[in-house]
Amino acid sequence: MTDHVSVSRYKPISISLEEPAIVDGAQVSTLTMRPPRALDVINASDFAPTKNQVDAQLFANLCNVPLQTVMGLAYYDYKQLEVAYDRFLYPTQLHCEMESLPLSAALEVLTRSALQNSTQNS
Repeated sequence: MTDHVSVSRYKPISISLEEPAIVDGAQVSTLTMRPPRALDVINASDFAPTKNQVDAQLFANLCNVPLQTVMGLAYYDYKQLEVAYDRFLYPTQLHCEMESLPLSAALEVLTRSALQNSTQNS
């Protein structure tokens, strides 16, 4: 069996934090989330008993920080991680179009897109 390595068109997303976080004893003002793979989701699901704990573990893995860092984030910053993660759940074309947008603007684009899709499917 051969290993398959795919090149993702999804790009890592930088998340600017409103309140600095502590990573390995140092203050950071930005986290970078890499695109998730199926194994990331599976491993996070094996780790924790609740959806919130699974998400926190998944975000920590994708940002390459300890779980304690994610758990210690201000709630607004944690929600920014959720928005960043959600951007990876859309087709690559839409993801690439939103690449240069701040997360708050990307959320508006995603919401508009979802509303358009639901209207077209009605």
